[in-house]
Amino acid sequence: MTSQMTNNELAVMLTLGAIVSPAMQLPDRGVFFGVVGLLCALAFQRGINYFEVKDQKVEKLTQGETSLLVKDGTINLEELEKSQVTRQQLFAMLREKKVQNLANVERAYLEACGLFNVFQTDEAKAGLPILPPSDPGILDSQRELDGNNCACSSCGHVQQVKSKNTACELCNAKEWTRAYLVK
Repeated sequence: MTSQMTNNELAVMLTLGAIVSPAMQLPDRGVFFGVVGLLCALAFQRGINYFEVKDQKVEKLTQGETSLLVKDGTINLEELEKSQVTRQQLFAMLREKKVQNLANVERAYLEACGLFNVFQTDEAKAGLPILPPSDPGILDSQRELDGNNCACSSCGHVQQVKSKNTACELCNAKEWTRAYLVK
């Protein structure tokens, strides 16, 4: 439910529940205070919406911003950390969108309302497999690349790796996995 509404709408919904509850549970107090509270919440919500339409700074402050989590098959680690999304959550979201390999993702966004949007590339490129490693034989649907092409286990960047101590060009991590191409 929270991914379908803004933070303000969620706050107003919770407030409405708190306002209406006493009026329904304590009938001897009447509904006047409940009605006044509901009108105040309505005025607050409509006022915030008005100022959001008039000023983009207010909209940005109240609604939040869109985060670019994946760009051209590589994870944007700073945005991932800033948006407090784990790599496993990102991979689960990508698998839900039928993505098997990180290199197939042109862009992946986390919208301000909590929705994920994924734009895939039509070009077949080698990259980090995002299928669960605990599933035996899952990589059979992908082809391992020949040579020293490896994908960084941290950000997904693909590069030539001559030794285990080679650092990633983008994030300086030293953990590598074989780069795979979807068959």
